[in-house]
Amino acid sequence: RGAKHADFVEYWLPAVKIIRKNLNLTKLENQATVFYEDSIGFLKKSNSQYDLVFVDPPYNTDLALQALNSLQERLKLDGTIIVETGHIIEMPGTVGELSVQRKKTYGDTAIWFYKYA
Repeated sequence: RGAKHADFVEYWLPAVKIIRKNLNLTKLENQATVFYEDSIGFLKKSNSQYDLVFVDPPYNTDLALQALNSLQERLKLDGTIIVETGHIIEMPGTVGELSVQRKKTYGDTAIWFYKYA
């Protein structure tokens, strides 16, 4: 809400189709770009800078940590990265120059908020 533009990066085709359908239904397709590709590969080749990033990788993988490492060059200085994990996953307090500002747990889900230290 309120974003001028959003990039959606998704590797699972059924989810890509749902994202595109929802953007069409909400008439927001001109304010978003949907990338059907691997998120880590996308981050390695992207030059975009982001204010807010939401990372929701499959649980029980190291993709959240990989994304945090790759996002350091893509996050604006006052930006925030929000990482969703399973509640039993323990994310590091710092990753490079990023540090956890807050963690919230909701049932089986944990939400981690990272910013530049």
